[in-house]
Amino acid sequence: HIEIFKRIGFNDHMEVINMMLGKLLENLQVWGHNSMVVKETLHLLGIIIHGTSGEGTLSMLLEIETIKGLMKNHAAVSSSFLNYPANAKNRTNYYLTITQLFLLEEDDAEASGSFETFLEPTITTLVQLKNTANLRTDEARFAIIGVARDLRGIACATDGKLFHVLFDMMFPACQNVFARCLECWADDPAVCIAVLKMWMEIASNARNRISFDAGIPAGLVIFKELAMTIIVYCRYLLSKGPNSGGMDPYNNRYKCIGICMLSMTLALSGEYVGFGAFSMYGDSVVEDVFKLIVQVGLSMPQNDILAYHKVAISFYSCIEAMFKHAISIVIGLETVEVTQILQIVYNGLTNALHPSVHVMCASTIESFAIFLFRTSKRRSSLAVRMRLHLEQVPTLLGDLQLVLLKQVIFNDVVGLELLAFPLLSLILAAETTFTAVTNEFVARQSQQGGLCLMEALKLLMQDVNKNLEGFNRGKFIKNVERFRAELKDVRDVLVV
Repeated sequence: HIEIFKRIGFNDHMEVINMMLGKLLENLQVWGHNSMVVKETLHLLGIIIHGTSGEGTLSMLLEIETIKGLMKNHAAVSSSFLNYPANAKNRTNYYLTITQLFLLEEDDAEASGSFETFLEPTITTLVQLKNTANLRTDEARFAIIGVARDLRGIACATDGKLFHVLFDMMFPACQNVFARCLECWADDPAVCIAVLKMWMEIASNARNRISFDAGIPAGLVIFKELAMTIIVYCRYLLSKGPNSGGMDPYNNRYKCIGICMLSMTLALSGEYVGFGAFSMYGDSVVEDVFKLIVQVGLSMPQNDILAYHKVAISFYSCIEAMFKHAISIVIGLETVEVTQILQIVYNGLTNALHPSVHVMCASTIESFAIFLFRTSKRRSSLAVRMRLHLEQVPTLLGDLQLVLLKQVIFNDVVGLELLAFPLLSLILAAETTFTAVTNEFVARQSQQGGLCLMEALKLLMQDVNKNLEGFNRGKFIKNVERFRAELKDVRDVLVV
């Protein structure tokens, strides 16, 4: 290719790549008013940067003058196309792509200060918003959406070192700014989506990046800032009541609820927050945010939760994470809320069309059943309170046992282990209930179906002990496989 480069006036491939990148950045400056050109330009820029492979190639890319200039002075490029509201959605990709370049540097971006310099314009905008008395203006709205989308892209690309720099730049300098923004703009879906999606990204412990010095309360700070923003939004939703007729429920309500619930899922599963620390020192933020999250989640009709797939994934993943990582918080809710949650889990396992919802419901039931089994003889405050909750829905355990048994028999899509383990936990937690439920189920069958089902049920707990250890669960799985095989030829005649 060297001869071709010379004929068109270039000395080597570096000049060719530099020319290509220069043209892309020129597109952003000249065609900023055309969102389609901007979108396709950023897409190609991302492919060039994200798609490179091999250490030699990466080093070569960082030696190009256009790339050096972009990393040192991204504002010169972005000032043109980012001033157009139509390009708001493109901001995230732009900043994600540039941040990715800092990960390619051989020099330590944290030690060199280059990433801190890169963040300064964004942090300056945040500080300006914090110091603005009236955020209910068009200029402030544009700045809020823009900086939230920028931060989302930056956070998405960071590893541990870069995330630490981002955290140090944001806090405490920009503390509470986004909660204030939503206090002013909770009625505007565009602002809420931008801000809440940004927090969803920051709350993610991707690549274990929220891992700080033991003396830095980073996890607590991140969670509290996230929680305060969600609390503001949830209180607004509850004050407005159910979705008004004629309005699009997804875009006006459910989408943001889903983002809030996914953010809580990430905070719980990230395991970087000791939630008990808040209540120990008199801070009710944990109780407040989870209570409000549950309330807005339960404000959605059950049929709507299952009808909107993204909403279902958000809702059931949050419930699964709460039962798995913080069941004490669930038990601390009001009885009506706890029983409603469990009934919606039952409904999801019974009626959901997507296998992932079945999996999350089964996992939730397993965490719930394990708690019941291991505390059945205990008198701790949590155990007593959970039993009081269940007294209000005396048939619930049997309903959950039966729906899991039916899933084992009829569901060929979800993995058998995912259904069998929660079933074992539920059987051990309420053996008498399981006997009564299966007797009723057998009684509803035809003579042939009833006899086959009765014989197959004898296999389930054969040689299984009353514990949840791995070896015992393994024996139960083998029994379940035999149970299902025994019923294979009569499944079509069984009455569901």
